[in-house]
Amino acid sequence: SDSELSRLPRKMPRAKWQDSHAEEVWALKQEGRTVKQLAAHFEVSEPLIRAALKIVADRASSTGGPIASPPQQSGPEVE
Repeated sequence: SDSELSRLPRKMPRAKWQDSHAEEVWALKQEGRTVKQLAAHFEVSEPLIRAALKIVADRASSTGGPIASPPQQSGPEVE
């Protein structure tokens, strides 16, 4: 009912964990950590870790970025 409030957007997309942590996940992956270890480190699920790694790989492939080798998107890792 307030005219100022009516000018505000109704909904804003929620921030995604994998978007805001992709670079940090990638850096730790480059140190040799497994997806399982990364999930434990960040206290998130393995699919979120894989999504973060995919974001970095997609950025690198679309820009020809400085990432030496994109992360492998194979099945679950076994320790």
